[in-house]
Amino acid sequence: MNKAQLLKAIRSARAEWDAALAQVDPSRYEETGVSGEWSLKDVIAHVSWFEREVAHAFRIRSYEESSEWWLLPADERNARIYDANRARTLGDVLAESTETYAALLSAIDSLSDEDLNDAERFPYSPPGAQPWEIIAQNSYEHYQHHLGDLKKWLAR
Repeated sequence: MNKAQLLKAIRSARAEWDAALAQVDPSRYEETGVSGEWSLKDVIAHVSWFEREVAHAFRIRSYEESSEWWLLPADERNARIYDANRARTLGDVLAESTETYAALLSAIDSLSDEDLNDAERFPYSPPGAQPWEIIAQNSYEHYQHHLGDLKKWLAR
């Protein structure tokens, strides 16, 4: 995948995510049940954690300084992300979401097409995944996953 295709996929999925969020009255952002027991605020904080981690890794061009939480099983990692964010205000979570998304786009913009398709350019890369795949999993694929949860919640 090249950078233009990746950015297009991210922007398109994020626009759909943002449009769905805009349908929700802000007074409902802290209601539980959007994704399991998580509220919409919790889901947004969760998505932002992954964006922030990926943006940082690609900005410094290494996974060496990545969070130790990546080494945990997914459920435990997600529980820690939830615990770390649950007391934050909605305004703080929404501001961070905007910031991490911008940081992600900026980090990707600094990469070449070759960077996106060569894991060896990033020390400590997870085995078996190309850089663009890691970005996809933690951005547009992640938005799409939680968009499904959000749509089901809204339909109830």
